[in-house]
Amino acid sequence: MSRRVLYFDCFSGVSGDMIIGALVDLGVPVDLLQKGWEAVGGKGRVEVLEVSRRGIRGKKVKVELPHVHYEPVQMKKLIQEAPIPQRAKDVALKALGLLEEAEKEVHGISEGFHELGDPDTLFDLLCAGLALDYLSPDEVYCSPLPLSRGEVRCEHGPLPLPAPATLALLKGVPVYPLRSSIENVTPTGVALLRAVVNGFREFPEMVVEAVGYGAGDLDPPEVPNLLRAVWGKATEVEDYIWVLEADLDDVNPEFLPYLEQRLREAGVRDVGVYPLRMKKGRLGCTVRCLVEAPFKDGVIEVFFEESTTFGIRGWKANRWVLDREIEEVLTPYGAVKVKVGRLGGRLMGFSPEHESCKALAQSAKRPLKEIYAEAIKAFLESRGGSQDR
Repeated sequence: MSRRVLYFDCFSGVSGDMIIGALVDLGVPVDLLQKGWEAVGGKGRVEVLEVSRRGIRGKKVKVELPHVHYEPVQMKKLIQEAPIPQRAKDVALKALGLLEEAEKEVHGISEGFHELGDPDTLFDLLCAGLALDYLSPDEVYCSPLPLSRGEVRCEHGPLPLPAPATLALLKGVPVYPLRSSIENVTPTGVALLRAVVNGFREFPEMVVEAVGYGAGDLDPPEVPNLLRAVWGKATEVEDYIWVLEADLDDVNPEFLPYLEQRLREAGVRDVGVYPLRMKKGRLGCTVRCLVEAPFKDGVIEVFFEESTTFGIRGWKANRWVLDREIEEVLTPYGAVKVKVGRLGGRLMGFSPEHESCKALAQSAKRPLKEIYAEAIKAFLESRGGSQDR
């Protein structure tokens, strides 16, 4: 029943490599990052180093990077065409879009990327997306961010800290001062957080199960240069979700698929469209969404923007959900992810993940239904032919 929670405790700052290191320390396999990096043409071996920052151990992920420069459109193409899970692509592409918007805002025109065009930006976006897809948290939160003062040297010369692009990305994010002179909060780190977090807040109510530490490059004397990723289960006694709906009788039917897409992008758990006979005998439809509380206001705004409604109904509904986890099974054509649901530790159901099956069907050039059947067979065989395990 409990939802899986990931909390980024950025007590000394955040960067892309710190996020990756912390998630690897939580258990993300380095082979996953290696394969993902190779999928976009990356060379060199991905290494995980055990390092110390002010006496606290942490993971540092490194890879030998080529001396090339990417423009945003090149990074986008590489990510879109890579044979990686869709959720990983979504995270990487959303963060990339935020970085591009920040660069345009700072420079006034579209100059492309400067330092952000280095290969390590692509590596950080891609590997962070892969790591988050692997862990698949139900909720992601982040602490307020500490900001150092000083300057950083870049292509334009010395710039104040926080760097202008970082500050552009921090709009709406709670911050506080930190006595440090290093660049402790980077544009890529903030972009990744904004791409995935449900909100910036102090520690959520949760049962802590694991803690991962990701290390930055430097080891300044003021504070351990580490990011903590805390993993656990939400502890709310009652679980609820918002139900939002509106009846429409004057909307162009061609607009409905786009409305559904925008609502999903805004964070709804699910959206349905149901036929309805309305006043004066008009045929219409009800558009109904299920949405977590942190996304409610954004979903309402999109609902008004993209539909013709003048009013939206909403109420909180209790819900009961199975404990969910992702397992991987091996089929004759390759590995497939399977979503598994349990109640009190007892297996209640399972389902092959569509995107995983789709990717394998495309790469193996086999029918999707065949991949589904093989995944179900492999899952049952791994349990001796029974679901009751």
